[in-house]
Amino acid sequence: MDIQGKTAFIAGATSGLGLGVARHFAERGANVVLVGRRRELAEKLAGELGDNALGLGADITDPDQVAAAVTATRDRFGTIDVNVNTAGYQTAVPLTTADGTPTDLAQFSRMVDTNLVGTFNVMSQAAAVMLTNEPDDGERLIASW
Repeated sequence: MDIQGKTAFIAGATSGLGLGVARHFAERGANVVLVGRRRELAEKLAGELGDNALGLGADITDPDQVAAAVTATRDRFGTIDVNVNTAGYQTAVPLTTADGTPTDLAQFSRMVDTNLVGTFNVMSQAAAVMLTNEPDDGERLIASW
């Protein structure tokens, strides 16, 4: 896939796989949008990647924050050609406590909201932009965490 000049919107780009993808795409001439919960870190990492990188802070479970990040991407680069979703986390959530009390669902719900709902939120908003692009060799949506 030739990504020279394409714009990649990467959720979860401030560490791990997402940061690796951002670096890989930037090295190959793509415009790279690093989206993460920590805006300052996203901006710092984007600065390290050069002028064709933009760092944005957003909680992917919040549709308004994702919409703002998508708008900032369009304002800067015009569109989104590739969407990579690596935001997420994993933690052990036992079914019960040691004494047999059912576990509070708050931690499990937060993980599901981030890993599933958040990913869907980003993909749906990115896809809406990508559908307005001129057809070429196809657009890409990638989800992994």
